[in-house]
Amino acid sequence: MRKRLRVGLIAAAAIASITLVAAGVWADNVGGWGAANRRWSQAATGHSDEGCGHEAGRDDECFSVHISGRDMKSSTISEIGALWGIGGNELLEAVEQEFGLTRPYTVDDVLDSLRDEYRFSPAQVKALAEDLARNQ
Repeated sequence: MRKRLRVGLIAAAAIASITLVAAGVWADNVGGWGAANRRWSQAATGHSDEGCGHEAGRDDECFSVHISGRDMKSSTISEIGALWGIGGNELLEAVEQEFGLTRPYTVDDVLDSLRDEYRFSPAQVKALAEDLARNQ
C-alpha cells in the first residue's frame, strides 16, 4: 500500500512538472510574457479583449492584465504601458503626477527605479494603467 502511494505521488509530481515546463515553452513561443498572459487569460475566460468597453459590461475583465508585482518592478514603463495598450509617455506622466515624482525619468526606466523616489506599489501603477486604458 505504501509503495503504491509513493509511486502515485511521484507520478503526480512528474505530471505537474511536465505541465509547467510545457506552459513555459508555450508562453515563450507566442510572443513574450505580455502576449502569453493575454492569450492564457483569453483561453481561460473564453473571450478576447476585442469589443471591450463600457457597452460590453465587462470593464474589469477587459482592462485587467495578469502580471506579478515582481515582473512589473523589473519592466520598463513602455513595456508596462504596452500591456494595457497605452503609450509609455502617457503612463509615465500619470505616475509622475500621481506620486509627485520630480526626478527626470524616461519610458526606458524600469518601474523599480521610479520607486526609489517614492515607495508606491506596482498595484497602484496597475490601477493607473487600467484607468488610462479604460479612458482611451
